Amino acid sequence: MRNVLSSLDTYAYVNVEAGNLLSEARSAANSANLCHKFLIPLGPLRCALMTWTGTTIQTTLQAILTENEVSPKDEGVALVFGVGVEKVRDLIRRATLREHKPIEVAGRLLGFQRRKYDWLLSDQLKLEVASRAWVDVPGAISVLNRINLEI
Repeated sequence: MRNVLSSLDTYAYVNVEAGNLLSEARSAANSANLCHKFLIPLGPLRCALMTWTGTTIQTTLQAILTENEVSPKDEGVALVFGVGVEKVRDLIRRATLREHKPIEVAGRLLGFQRRKYDWLLSDQLKLEVASRAWVDVPGAISVLNRINLEI
């Protein structure tokens, strides 16, 4: 998505209306400088982390970056924090230095019961399933390392 928003490429399969919407989205992204930075201030005590990744990695990042009073909210296109940019920078730097075990990360996921029969499983088995199916620690760490280089 980042590449689509930051380029001027046209797509043959996009009709006129969709092309206009894409142009508007590109203009908005460009004016907000969204494609060139990961941390976007939303006020003195709020910021968004543009992860530019898929759902599994973003969910894993949300769990990894949940710490004490800081609990990012997944807004689909970004993780939104109720703290300032500097605090999130520090949080990211600390997260890149720690080891993250998938089962521990899964324990921090909100609502790791996702399948219709999960209610029949023990909590430990649900954690094990979540850590294997819904958590991508290597992918999340790769994104954090890339972000850490650019912030």
